[in-house]
Amino acid sequence: MDTATSVAKDAADIILLQKDLNVLVDGVHRGLITHGNSIKYIKMAASSNFGNVFSILVASAWLPFDPMRPIHILTQNLLYDISQVHTQSYKLFSIFI
Repeated sequence: MDTATSVAKDAADIILLQKDLNVLVDGVHRGLITHGNSIKYIKMAASSNFGNVFSILVASAWLPFDPMRPIHILTQNLLYDISQVHTQSYKLFSIFI
């Protein structure tokens, strides 16, 4: 890096706080882990929401009253989101990395 132009050195100082390219490797690895955990959360949330909608549609076809009010659905979604906070600490399989 000592032979680079001043603009390249300044840009490298912004990206690399250490004179080691392993910082970039660690950053990409952490980005892949974050992306994998996000995909897993989206899949779980979509399946949960689909199950809620499907069960409400089926129940409303047979019951003479609304099976769940909107406040119940919002509370259920809030509780589900709170229970999924720990997904950031999941260990990912090698297919995600």
